[in-house]
Amino acid sequence: MLDKLQALEDRYLDPEVIADQTNWLKATKAHAKLEPIVTAYREYRDMIKARDEAEELLAAGDDEELVEMAKEELKELKPQIEEYEEKLT
Repeated sequence: MLDKLQALEDRYLDPEVIADQTNWLKATKAHAKLEPIVTAYREYRDMIKARDEAEELLAAGDDEELVEMAKEELKELKPQIEEYEEKLT
């Protein structure tokens, strides 16, 4: 799933398509359809990164305050990540 989403994002940003004015009109319609998917994918990636960072802080366990913050962040991120996974599937 992530490979397909990455391919969509790559196509969304393809400068060769933008430079070809003949195909630009066709591409703008496709671009409009891809925008919500690409935006959701980027948000999902950011949440995964935040989750991974929180898990690292939790695993390190060096600072009790940081551990508590990481637990809270994970608590908030888990349902959001699940929601985005459903949305992107």
